[in-house]
Amino acid sequence: NVVFTQVDGESCGIAQISVADSGDNHIIIVAGANNRLSAQAISSASELLSKVEVVVFQFETPLTTTLQALKYCKQHNPAGITIVNASPASESVNPELYKYTDILCINETEAQMMTGLPTDSKAQCEIALARLLDLGCASVIITLGRDGAMFASGHQRDVQYEPGTPVPNPVDTTGAGDAFLGTLAFLLAYRSEWPLKRKVQVSCSVAAHSITKRGTQASFPHARDLPPAWLSD
Repeated sequence: NVVFTQVDGESCGIAQISVADSGDNHIIIVAGANNRLSAQAISSASELLSKVEVVVFQFETPLTTTLQALKYCKQHNPAGITIVNASPASESVNPELYKYTDILCINETEAQMMTGLPTDSKAQCEIALARLLDLGCASVIITLGRDGAMFASGHQRDVQYEPGTPVPNPVDTTGAGDAFLGTLAFLLAYRSEWPLKRKVQVSCSVAAHSITKRGTQASFPHARDLPPAWLSD
């Protein structure tokens, strides 16, 4: 949906993706028009941002604009949930961004870059997660690839784990993080009564489902393609 973000004189942002026989991927991002997203887009979308239930942010657009949009959402729509997917990761994030973030969702590499702490083990990831909570995020989720995800909230610091869903022969891991994130956003909006653990569990399962097919968006399932139990109360 580019209703609020049309830019003249720039190509669309693209990502060139190479996939190894193992299913692992390497991604090169060309930002293009994404780098031109400005405060004007926030103003144009102000009515929408004032009433939506969930807004997802990422770092493929200027961080100054992202921070402005986060501020607007929390000031004009305090009941709305802000999710920040800090990808591609940056080592220089305005600390103010964290306090407007309801859920920070990142992988181990991104956690390492944002905190400067090692994330080679689950124990190290826990320390990095605690650091991100200290910076002001209400909740933090660190995805761990095939090992699932860990998460915690500021009001309840106990780190919880959700194991990954085994996939014997992954075809293409491209977009698994996006599948996780999209599912999480859907569940926050349409299964708001579920505990975060259940939301993370289903998000892990959908991400695992996505790597059994080739492509990025092409591998994302429709709700009708998933086992009914995944989305039932």
